[in-house]
Amino acid sequence: MHKISTGGQPQSDGTGQTRIPAETSRFPSTTHSASKKSGKGQKIALGGLAALVASATLVLGSGASALAVPAQPAAVAGSQYQATRMAQNYLRTMPFSKSGLIQQLKYEGFSTRQATRAAGSVRVSWKSQAAKMARNYLETMPFSKSGLLEQLKFEGFTTGQAAYGVRAAF
Repeated sequence: MHKISTGGQPQSDGTGQTRIPAETSRFPSTTHSASKKSGKGQKIALGGLAALVASATLVLGSGASALAVPAQPAAVAGSQYQATRMAQNYLRTMPFSKSGLIQQLKYEGFSTRQATRAAGSVRVSWKSQAAKMARNYLETMPFSKSGLLEQLKFEGFTTGQAAYGVRAAF
């Protein structure tokens, strides 16, 4: 068990813990620690950002436990952020129903939960999206009102959203 000073770099204290010295932390009096079990049941030390991400507990100053942090919060938050950004980009480019957007995000590799949260978090009028899609359809091919209504419902709009879209397009 030996402690090696690394001049502000993560340090292993020999107990399977990696400590990030306070001077490298964004919060001057904070020490972050984390360890992870390897496949063989041994603890392996994690360094730098990996220690912070995998950390189960944030330990402040004197060592009193102050805040429990779930495992991998940055990775989950990062993926959710990317799903939301992609949803916003899609909606800037073309109209979608909420369910259609969720399916597109899932196709892009996001989980159902991430896609659903992203579609639910964007500020958009789904009725306006139905109207845009209805106009797009009418620009490319002829439709009867009932045919367009059915097409919008097929695209995932609710009956109310589809009806609004048809009224706005004709």
